[in-house]
Amino acid sequence: MNKEKPKYLLAVIPSLEISSCVKEWKQLLKKEIGRFGSDNSLAHITIMGFNTDANQLSYWINIISAFCNNQPNHNIGFNGFAHFGSYAYYVKPDNSSEKYLNNLIRNVHQHFGFKIKSPKSHMTIARELDEVRIERASKLFKNYDTDFKFLCDGFTLRKFNKSTKQYSDFIAEFKFSEQQLKLF
Repeated sequence: MNKEKPKYLLAVIPSLEISSCVKEWKQLLKKEIGRFGSDNSLAHITIMGFNTDANQLSYWINIISAFCNNQPNHNIGFNGFAHFGSYAYYVKPDNSSEKYLNNLIRNVHQHFGFKIKSPKSHMTIARELDEVRIERASKLFKNYDTDFKFLCDGFTLRKFNKSTKQYSDFIAEFKFSEQQLKLF
């Protein structure tokens, strides 16, 4: 039984430079091992996925905006690769960034009234891999520099697009510690 994809995804989007680098890595890995889950997705750190209908979307946008108004900007960094068992290969945050992001994820879920057991902040390169493809990814990227740093200063809300099969429809951008909301 397949779990239904959430209709909306709240995420932290890295800088354009980092996003471009992750995109290149995905393309390189795709040439090496073939297609994989998330091979065309934009670089991001998932904060939360949720479902709602169009009539309730403004309610959720207001909740997200209220949360973001109380958050300070925070510098975060990523400094290596790792994998979740034989399923996903990703760029991992450094220790202090992992603590910050995991707390941010917990706090967002709590603000929304959702529960989360153990958040695992990361920036996915590939999903739906088996052990052999995880090993090939690890070998391919073993000498790559992942010293990424950027300012985490807000969230982006994206909607799942059934045609592209990606969260490619940008709905809103929320900045921390500001009363600004940018709708797309």
